[in-house]
Amino acid sequence: MNAWDDPKYATPEMLRTSLEHVEHLMRRRYPKWQKYPQGSRAGTMEHFLRCWASSVSQLFVEVNPKISCDEYEHILAKRIVLDEFLQIANDEEKSDLLAWVVPLVKEIDETFQLNTTPDPDGYVAARDRERPEYWFLRRLPNHALILKMYQVIGPNRRPSSSDE
Repeated sequence: MNAWDDPKYATPEMLRTSLEHVEHLMRRRYPKWQKYPQGSRAGTMEHFLRCWASSVSQLFVEVNPKISCDEYEHILAKRIVLDEFLQIANDEEKSDLLAWVVPLVKEIDETFQLNTTPDPDGYVAARDRERPEYWFLRRLPNHALILKMYQVIGPNRRPSSSDE
């Protein structure tokens, strides 16, 4: 079953109020999020949970042969957004919401980790890769086409202060 149809990713009714509060704070904290009107499915935690699950499944379970390194990094960006939602839920002490969503995220993350390897050379996006919570930015997929693209492009390094 794909993530878009899987009922385990549907927000339980009893958590809707907590989730709406977190989503409201996301819109306040990040002005770019205001483009998603309240009630819009596109800007919700559930949406990004389903995006992360679907992307990991398509990339590693179905082994999409046409994916590029840009698309891979776009998938990682979805996980960053999901992490921002989780951080707000944690800051707001929404333990009921976290008790539901964290095990789901961990399950998806485990699939991701099993199908990736460390990226010590920095091929994947350099922005924020040193932040501990963004461990996924320091992993390369076990996907021959993407690895070949990264090898052609070379490491994604930021200029050092001496280079500027």
